[in-house]
Amino acid sequence: MKKLVILICLLFVCLGGCQKPSPLTVEPAVESPAGSLLVTPLPSADTNITVDSIDSIGVLPTDQAGYSGLFLVNTVKYDNGHGVLALAYASAYFGDRNRPLVVNGKVVGYYGIDLMPSALAPLKIGGNLMIRYPYKIHIGGRDTTFGYMYRASLPLASLKPTTLFDWDDPGPDPRLSGFKDSIQTPEDLIVQAPAGGSVLSRSKQVDLRWTGRGNLIIVISTYNPLTGRTKPVLQLQPAVNTGNAVIDPHVLQLLPQVRNFVFTFIIANRFDRLLGGMPKDRILVQAASVHNSYVQLQ
Repeated sequence: MKKLVILICLLFVCLGGCQKPSPLTVEPAVESPAGSLLVTPLPSADTNITVDSIDSIGVLPTDQAGYSGLFLVNTVKYDNGHGVLALAYASAYFGDRNRPLVVNGKVVGYYGIDLMPSALAPLKIGGNLMIRYPYKIHIGGRDTTFGYMYRASLPLASLKPTTLFDWDDPGPDPRLSGFKDSIQTPEDLIVQAPAGGSVLSRSKQVDLRWTGRGNLIIVISTYNPLTGRTKPVLQLQPAVNTGNAVIDPHVLQLLPQVRNFVFTFIIANRFDRLLGGMPKDRILVQAASVHNSYVQLQ
């Protein structure tokens, strides 16, 4: 165990200089061999691209910065200890890598291509019309509009498990011509532990319990309750999705010395592909069930 702790410490010390740290396997307790977790430190993305919080879209910042387009169908639950807020939505964005927004010599975002220039050829998801919104990039204390994005609020009942959703884009841009993809929603994710509002001890193991089969990851992020901003720190992935796992206190003690965190559980079906044969025009298509538990560590 001492060797394991030393190894984890070395990984965090070297985090700033390693863009792709090697995954770290935390051995399970003897009495719970199915509860092992693969623990991966999450360095900050080597980019200035503006990204959304993982607790709102279920996509890591590094993925957001790496893809030209994000086509998402998500159910998201927020549990802060005062009830669970749930919503379902679809969103679509495709950035033109030939039209960067440069601020102080740094690329902070890309122009959001208009995917629906004519009402006669609307963008749809599962037959639902999507609404065009200004694509805003947060710079300093203000937002700059730079192109467009699309969003549709969906009834929670419409995102039943294993429901097939079809993206249908008329293709105003040659790279998106005839863009049609299908994605199936995963099982509904319900998290029993840690419950939102929990106060956890860094010196004790944390039990994780959930229901929902599929490809599961858990991301621990610092959380600022005043600004709502998050910063992913660790990714946990069960060796087998059995609905439970345990975080060793040695791992908890290596988290930043702040009080507020969010545990983001994500079960997702996802794939990516190229558009137009250009390596930079890779899009991510994802259907996910996301559950956020906002907790405190002491």
